[in-house]
Amino acid sequence: VHAEYRARWRIRIMCSYESATGVLPGPLAWPKDLASQEEAIMTGFIGWLSSFLQPDHEQASTAATESATPADMHLLLFNAGSTPAISLQAYLMRFQQHARPGLEATIQACCLVQRLITEQGLQLHELNVHRIAALALLLSVKTTQDVYYDNVHFSKVAGLPIEKLNLLEVAMFELLSFQLYCPLERKYEVYLQVSDGTKLSIRNDEDNGCDCS
Repeated sequence: VHAEYRARWRIRIMCSYESATGVLPGPLAWPKDLASQEEAIMTGFIGWLSSFLQPDHEQASTAATESATPADMHLLLFNAGSTPAISLQAYLMRFQQHARPGLEATIQACCLVQRLITEQGLQLHELNVHRIAALALLLSVKTTQDVYYDNVHFSKVAGLPIEKLNLLEVAMFELLSFQLYCPLERKYEVYLQVSDGTKLSIRNDEDNGCDCS
């Protein structure tokens, strides 16, 4: 009950932002079924990730190792040894069912992956997209919810050993310069775009307003 109240309260703040700024005039349709809305947002997240998948993951990995920087080495940690047997959609829907990241965390995860693409040159492919998505959701859950599952539970849902999950969590945190903040107006924009199936735009730091200092 507390989690649902918190999620609805956050959406109400987003509605207030629209009303105050007039950026996107018109009332936002209130989600009558929060569970369905969360599933719809997760589906939008999956579609957005899929739109950036590189067709040749071997070429992307080779390019990263030829002139490897510390950030490149961190990104390589997210590469699986082989293509996961489970599809991205099935994987993240399992995440949705067993970890319940919620509306705000899923929206913030979109923002974090976007920053990895723009700031660190992340190339998504079938070897890393599952882990990138899972860790973005993990960090987002921890920054948007008061109560959440521990890493042992997340490791089981993500299908990773706890030691590997902990390593990837630190690596992503470092790639994001230890700054997970995403401005409310950006979250609201992402929420609207994902809600109606619009492909999210990739913007630089000045555009998205992320404070990465």
